Amino acid sequence: MLLALCGQLKENDGDAEGMLTDLTRAVTELRAVGERWSLSMTLAQYADALTKRGDYPGATAALEESARLSRELSPAEEPGIQMVWLAGMRARSGDVPGAKADLRRFVAERTAGRDGREVVFGLMALGELARLEGSLDEAQECVDAAWRRQETWPGMAPQMGGLISAAKAHLALARGDLPAARRCMSEATDRGLGARDMPVLATITVGWVAVAAAEHRYERAAELLGASDSLRGRPDKSNVDAQRLAERLRAELGDVAYAAAYATGNGLARADALAMLGADPVG
Repeated sequence: MLLALCGQLKENDGDAEGMLTDLTRAVTELRAVGERWSLSMTLAQYADALTKRGDYPGATAALEESARLSRELSPAEEPGIQMVWLAGMRARSGDVPGAKADLRRFVAERTAGRDGREVVFGLMALGELARLEGSLDEAQECVDAAWRRQETWPGMAPQMGGLISAAKAHLALARGDLPAARRCMSEATDRGLGARDMPVLATITVGWVAVAAAEHRYERAAELLGASDSLRGRPDKSNVDAQRLAERLRAELGDVAYAAAYATGNGLARADALAMLGADPVG
């Protein structure tokens, strides 16, 4: 458990490699011990680390094992966050309609107050899939519902509000409303900086990349993308927005200029990257 906790702390601090090392060791040790609750929880975190590296088969296997262990311990309750992430894996395999159906069912079946955090994750995942396929009204409904849930559920981490605000910004950009996107990103940044959660701040920074690209400030956008990956500790191959933006920026700048701008942001010290976010990141 100490290894698992250390892995979570390292993730929060942007040490992606240290996180994976500790979680891999924790999974091995917990399997040997046979303690199912801790193994189930650790496997879910381990799956998240694999997902960010693009190892979707490995992540799926870890999530399925985690869900199985959870069901063994609580047969009357369906696993929560594992089901949301497994729906994401289904979408990445190409079955977006099936993934959306899973998420809709997941959200509809969870009405108890204690399910607030899991429902917010499910709504955000459903909203992202809807936005990426162009169903903007459905995406708006999901994001608004997620916001209401996180505002009323007392156990919600402050990071969640930052992530939802960033999702609102991406949706505003999809509608062509740049001023609204900027307002949402300012709120997302304030909440993210208050939590000091590096992976969350990295995800929020991707929203600023999108704003900079929408303003045709491509070099600045590439710098911000580099800073995002630095805060996280590595690129997130599962972030569709980040991947699409990287492709666009390479096309706009050319490979050499893109690589130079990205390296500038990626080479920033932690304090400098956070200071950049604390001001107007785009300028």
